[in-house]
Amino acid sequence: MSDLVFGLDTFSDVPEDDSGKPVSYAQAIRQVVDEAVLAEETGVDVIALGEHHRPEFAISTPETVLAGIATRTHRIRLASGVTVLSSDDPLPPAVDIASAVVPPGHGRPGLIMIGALIEYGRRRELQALVAPVVLLALAVFVAWGRFGPHSF
Repeated sequence: MSDLVFGLDTFSDVPEDDSGKPVSYAQAIRQVVDEAVLAEETGVDVIALGEHHRPEFAISTPETVLAGIATRTHRIRLASGVTVLSSDDPLPPAVDIASAVVPPGHGRPGLIMIGALIEYGRRRELQALVAPVVLLALAVFVAWGRFGPHSF
């Protein structure tokens, strides 16, 4: 049996101030970072941020906000909740998220590369498949080295 993990996720809905007007995106993102710090202090295990491209949500690049959270937290695990691969080239967000997720050997980078492979395959961009295959192989190697039966 594994331990229960408690987590939170958000797209960072833009809240309203006391007068009923939406706060700035910058303020909404600062609030998300503060919420992540509070979540860590209260024992939350993981926080996941989702990408969204609508005016009522502040986070369009979760990896940037995750990096900001990483500068103020120590224990809480950081995760990408949603990445819209079809709105952009899938490899750069995969690499960005893989570098922001702490700790890096958790296997999430491998899952992200699989998602990139599926998206490139769906688009029939066969030449673009090379980089995610190499990065997936590296992610598997790191994960096996860290969590395999003969960890190194």
